[in-house]
Amino acid sequence: MQSAVNVPNRSSRPTVVIADDESLIRMGLSEILSEHGMHVVGEANDGFEAIALCEKHRPDIALLDIKMPMLDGLTAAKHITDNKLAETVVMVTAFDDRDFVQKANAAQVSGYVVKPVSARNLIPSIQVAQARSRDIAALRKKVAEVEDSLENRKIIERAKGLIMTNHHMTEPDAFMYLRNISKSKCIAILDVARMILAANSNQSF
Repeated sequence: MQSAVNVPNRSSRPTVVIADDESLIRMGLSEILSEHGMHVVGEANDGFEAIALCEKHRPDIALLDIKMPMLDGLTAAKHITDNKLAETVVMVTAFDDRDFVQKANAAQVSGYVVKPVSARNLIPSIQVAQARSRDIAALRKKVAEVEDSLENRKIIERAKGLIMTNHHMTEPDAFMYLRNISKSKCIAILDVARMILAANSNQSF
């Protein structure tokens, strides 16, 4: 006798879009996911339908078969990941070779499960893929923050250099000039720097 599955409230359940051209397989996948506390918000017959459902629902997980009519799973996966239509994309495939893995990585797929699919291999694969996609998202966020920080520093340095030239100030005095404006006008120093650069650009016309 199977133990009862503790299913959380629907609002807290991970949402899933399933795409497979075989209805019996979709039904089986849906049953497994529902039994393990996930909420299937849409089922697709092909890659185009999968993309449309992901655009509509923005699911936590897109579970895509690799071989589908109209548009294959990998092509659909690339569109979904490029446009951030799902947090995690997992492929269902009969293949487990290097060529497939390379194509899946190029499509930014977070994981895959090899047929035949069962709860034993599907649920762990999804959990690992979710953890991987969240780690990647966190890394990308950190990289973006570093890039923003460097770009912001460049803007302040350019404004500081302009002040030094126009007002014959030393570098510390130019920075103090920026900071004093920022404090007295209650405007972020980065915004002050941007305004000074913009004003100088306008004056050049």
